[in-house]
Amino acid sequence: MEAAFALALTIIIVIPTTIFVFVCICLTVRKSGNPWWSQLIPFYSTYVLFKMGKRPILFWIYLPFQILSSMLKSLVSSNGDSNDFTRFLTSFYAPVIQKIYGLFGDDAAGWLPAVAAVISIFVLVLYADLCISIAKAFGKGAGFGIGLLILPFICWAILAFDSSVQYPREYVPTYEEKYYTAE
Repeated sequence: MEAAFALALTIIIVIPTTIFVFVCICLTVRKSGNPWWSQLIPFYSTYVLFKMGKRPILFWIYLPFQILSSMLKSLVSSNGDSNDFTRFLTSFYAPVIQKIYGLFGDDAAGWLPAVAAVISIFVLVLYADLCISIAKAFGKGAGFGIGLLILPFICWAILAFDSSVQYPREYVPTYEEKYYTAE
């Protein structure tokens, strides 16, 4: 009964909300002058968001920590579980896992969850900084940036559909303006 309720909740609320937020992010990216389809490409989509927030260098700090966080979470959450996905992740990250256990031996199992939690918090802080930077790029405040993090279905929709919210662009003259102006 509980599984049926969880499935119904997922189908009725979570999937449409996720699609709505994705569409809002695509429209916001398009409003900033970037192609909307950039949000379909995994790492490039995050880079475009950092570029929108005018912090593209921070992406190169965010990316390895996000990958490391995913690796450690999959390792910590496995707990002897041997489903196909966990076996795939463990085999994919096997060289890194062997290095970690090789450096610290059996003690790594005790502190690995704490390290995973600290790295996940660091990634969350970087993402919060990204949200605040995007909000400021669109002329909103830090509170709105936190709203992008906590209530994305509301705040991304405001950025996407509110015509008064514009992304500031540098003026680049068109070809006609550049070469065919009357003097």
